[in-house]
Amino acid sequence: MENNLNSIEVVDIDGNKGPLSQWINQKKAILIVNVASKWGLTDKYYRQMQELHLKYSERGLQVLAYP
Repeated sequence: MENNLNSIEVVDIDGNKGPLSQWINQKKAILIVNVASKWGLTDKYYRQMQELHLKYSERGLQVLAYP
């Protein structure tokens, strides 16, 4: 078994499963965040992650938020 980000399977917001590698752009830094959706703080965390994405995506930051 590989031990890297490309071997990790994730579920997107629509419930579709796929490799994490589908979201990885080698030219960007990646921030992977657990947004704690089962703890009732999802809205707050999603808004914060959206702000980070909007502010830094042009500078090379890719934000991936998962429950």
